[in-house]
Amino acid sequence: MAKSKIVLPRVFDNNEGKGKAENDIYLGLPKISYSQLGSWKDLKYRKDYFKKYFAGISLPSGVFAEYGTACGKFMESFGETRDITKAEILPMLSSSDIEILKQIEYPEDSIYEEHIVIYREDLGYIIEGFADRIIYEGNDIIVEDFKTGNLTDKAGFYASDDYMQTRLYAYRKLQQGYNLKDCRVLMLERKGNGSEKHPMRLSGETKYIPTPYDEKKVEEFLKGVDETVKEISEYYQTYLKLCPQHQ
Repeated sequence: MAKSKIVLPRVFDNNEGKGKAENDIYLGLPKISYSQLGSWKDLKYRKDYFKKYFAGISLPSGVFAEYGTACGKFMESFGETRDITKAEILPMLSSSDIEILKQIEYPEDSIYEEHIVIYREDLGYIIEGFADRIIYEGNDIIVEDFKTGNLTDKAGFYASDDYMQTRLYAYRKLQQGYNLKDCRVLMLERKGNGSEKHPMRLSGETKYIPTPYDEKKVEEFLKGVDETVKEISEYYQTYLKLCPQHQ
């Protein structure tokens, strides 16, 4: 495989060696994730990108992200094993949260946190992600992302073309020969702000938000990702020249 034209702070390790063997050919190539792209493009968070990915400084993810992760871990555990012993002790989830999460549908033949790898050949880098859930019905699939938040504030964003995560994962599965039956976000309404007086809790209201797949729009998005990756690479190579100790 030709040497990459791109230099990024992270390289592909095939999910620390636990990924599919077919992806080993990409080992060592520069990689980026959907969340990293968002952090770079949003100028409010770019300084955190520099700290975390350029300088290697560990930053807290924040209580909202931690709560969403806790819900996701519960759903993954319950969906995969039907054994919620470990999930029940997740400190951020209340007994009422757990009861709400138990009521969500957990279809058979689903894969949780499925490793998604998209190779961008022209520049020689990887877009890596983990789909929260892909439901398999023979060769038909449903691609889902799990989100917690305010339904009033966030539902419109996830339905819009500004949100491409599920579509990106669907793009890869279509490349692999699957038929896309649905592409959506499963949103669980969250109340509270994490303070002692207003702890975060699920309200019990859930909603499937369609994220319709459009191949042309995904291809457009990917071209934009290429440009963003080139920009990050230029900044990072300058950083390494100025701070060679971090190479």
